[in-house]
Amino acid sequence: MMKTVTIRRCPTCPNIGSHTDQLTSALRNDPNLNVRVVDGNKGEFNVEVDGRSINGTSGASLRTPEEVAAEIRGVEVASAG
Repeated sequence: MMKTVTIRRCPTCPNIGSHTDQLTSALRNDPNLNVRVVDGNKGEFNVEVDGRSINGTSGASLRTPEEVAAEIRGVEVASAG
């Protein structure tokens, strides 16, 4: 089943921009993901899978692209119930 991944990132922060590039590269070859990057607010880095938020940060730092990619692939769309 295809998952829609939206990465909302700061359009002017070089660090977040390069982090976003690394994450999209990590996800690029997955046929079950539809990844899109959109401009967010200053300093923003948020990831959503089918409308459900994934934490892109750990404390004050960004989580590694590999960590976030693994979580994106593992996210279940089933509602908790």
